[in-house]
Amino acid sequence: MTGAARLGVLVGGSKHGRADGSVTFSLDLLDLDGEGLRVIELDFLPHGFATMPARPAVAALFEKRGPHACLVELTTGRARPIAAGERRAFYGHGVFSPDSRYIYGVEIDTDTHEGLLVIREASTARPLAEMKTYGKNPHECLLLSDGATLAITNGGGPLGDTSADAAPCVTFVDLESRKLIERVPLSDPRINAGHVAVGDDGAIAVVSAPREGLRETEDDGGFSLGHRGAGLPLDKRPAPRAGAYVGESLSVAIHEPTGTALATHPWGGALSLWRVGDGELLASFDLESPRGVAVTLDGRYFVVSHGKDGAVSLLDPSARAFVAGSTRNIGRFTGSHVYTWNPVPELAFGVA
Repeated sequence: MTGAARLGVLVGGSKHGRADGSVTFSLDLLDLDGEGLRVIELDFLPHGFATMPARPAVAALFEKRGPHACLVELTTGRARPIAAGERRAFYGHGVFSPDSRYIYGVEIDTDTHEGLLVIREASTARPLAEMKTYGKNPHECLLLSDGATLAITNGGGPLGDTSADAAPCVTFVDLESRKLIERVPLSDPRINAGHVAVGDDGAIAVVSAPREGLRETEDDGGFSLGHRGAGLPLDKRPAPRAGAYVGESLSVAIHEPTGTALATHPWGGALSLWRVGDGELLASFDLESPRGVAVTLDGRYFVVSHGKDGAVSLLDPSARAFVAGSTRNIGRFTGSHVYTWNPVPELAFGVA
């Protein structure tokens, strides 16, 4: 690829089994504007991905419910492990501070299962402090475009837990003061708050799994919409078809130019496209095991990872249809999420 990226580079994790029963893990980088594919072998399956603002070729990767995280140089593939603390596990996501000095990572206490954000020095990965998420079982954290606010999903306590902060919610926390700005609960107490997208206008889109205490792959998760400052719970929208919400609804992204959100429902074999402003279902698509979703760097398309063997496709939200000929069956991106990244010039690709 030469010149500035149009669609960008797709980044995500993969897990592959070997004939001897062992497994391999990798971070995959696919040139959406060309044919190049780069595979960085890892010791764990990366769930969340965040690049360092000052050095965009350096990324933090996090395992979900495990002891592994790392800083990886995307140009060389060199990885430096980040160790979880004693009786701690990483819970999948983290972000860098705007000045690149700190990493904010979601971790859980493996004894109590209480979650928190651990602040680490980016240069050494040394833990410096901890901060509250103002909810139970936090999972995803995003740094909003203002560079000052964290959005955090709190999955909530088990169904029936009436203790303080037990309700599933999205919290907005001031990065500098670490104080709570706003807590937005979900309208349906039977689902958790899993992953979130926040629009430039304050729109909130959340995908959910069945709440703890329910059946993970048989009860319904769902998709909810709301808005910052509205003073209302996030409204769970009706399923696009029977069975679409079964199990976990996994990934969500907002397409700002069209004011739409796309959600993936792997167990239900469905994608759902919604208008963010009024929550109207615009389209749904039957698709085998859709998992990750992101917006291309040029803002034209959603890119979706799907299929048990690992494929990616482009979806045009304006046309409400997949882009003809865009599907690549490359046997990669079998993990939960994908991200689009603007590559540095020195990144070399192989051929997919």
